[in-house]
Amino acid sequence: MTLDTLGNSFPDHFDGKPLNPEGKVPDVLPFQFTNGTCTFQFDSEYVHILNKSDGDEEGVRWSEPLSAYADVRHWVIVQKLPKVSLNRGMLSRLLGFKVKRMSVDMGHRQAVVALAHKKESWMSIILFSRELEKEEPDELIEEIAGKYRALLNFN
Repeated sequence: MTLDTLGNSFPDHFDGKPLNPEGKVPDVLPFQFTNGTCTFQFDSEYVHILNKSDGDEEGVRWSEPLSAYADVRHWVIVQKLPKVSLNRGMLSRLLGFKVKRMSVDMGHRQAVVALAHKKESWMSIILFSRELEKEEPDELIEEIAGKYRALLNFN
């Protein structure tokens, strides 16, 4: 998946840092966690958000109804790494030039589970993210997303 194909609900503030890398999903509501400068408190009807920027002790508080969110979604994204290779064709051998060609190697796979906002991707809330091992199946990520769906009543 590339950023173009992730859909408009993919959290555009995703920075690639691990969040809840163990994939622990709370058993009951309410629950709370912090990601960066934001603290999120979930209850059965709302997400209460506190955003504290640097040097701001009080921060900005607001609540968003869970009905403003479409679903709990998951993505597995792959980092693409450019690779330079040297190719010596017949002409380059004759003239002594090295021709560089760009190819793409697949980099790390990153799993992301988020509460996807219906209208604003910047309001999507990342619940889980971490790098996947090479042979780790994507189904584990769907299992984590399913647990969050059940907890937040998005089934």
